[in-house]
Amino acid sequence: MADQEADYEIGYGKPPRANQFPKGVSGNRSGRPKGARSLNTIVLKESRQQIRVNGPRGVRSITKLEAAVMQLANKSAQGDLRATRELIPLIARSEDIAATGEVSLPTNEQDQKRLANLRRRLAGLQPDPNGSE
Repeated sequence: MADQEADYEIGYGKPPRANQFPKGVSGNRSGRPKGARSLNTIVLKESRQQIRVNGPRGVRSITKLEAAVMQLANKSAQGDLRATRELIPLIARSEDIAATGEVSLPTNEQDQKRLANLRRRLAGLQPDPNGSE
């Protein structure tokens, strides 16, 4: 054991063995607090929050997500090209989902390779020998 410690170089990112965490013991003993929320949870909660909007038919309550889409459509109708570029793919995707009833994610050639590699690994086969994704 003294031989192993003599060969071990101590430096940046290599603390002395006596100061390292033992195997199976985390450096974060308390872990993530139970009440902590992920970014995804926060975004979904905020987008579903109700707000009051003044419209031609008076005050009504809608979600923040609905308000955002409404603003995007209004800006597009006023001639904002950026808003139009964002809105058209949203409309096309929504119409596809409404027509087919299924969600299809846009994929490119690299995504297809990654999915094929993932399928091979899940099936228990070895990944590509050249290491590409």
